[in-house]
Amino acid sequence: MEKAYDKMEWDFILSVLKSFGFCNQWIQWVDQCISTTSLSVLINGASHGIINPTRGLHQGDPLSPFLFILGSEVLTRLLLKAETQGRVQVSTVTVKKKLTLDTKITS
Repeated sequence: MEKAYDKMEWDFILSVLKSFGFCNQWIQWVDQCISTTSLSVLINGASHGIINPTRGLHQGDPLSPFLFILGSEVLTRLLLKAETQGRVQVSTVTVKKKLTLDTKITS
């Protein structure tokens, strides 16, 4: 997921938000959140220069997973459309995982 997050184009994300019907104010807020970040490189504990990224979602940002899912939804819809047109064959994989809860009672 790390590289996938890095490849998300900001214009694409904003277009997806618009196509899903998000209001302009919300889209502007998201734009500010994803595009106003700068990075700095530490060498021997000292900051050297500033990097201004031009794309990508930031690891650890609570908004990033939601934006990534919205972007992934576009890919899903394109694949399903291509499948109905007979251009690709999509197979479904179901993953089941048993969850267990261990409870320790102390008195």
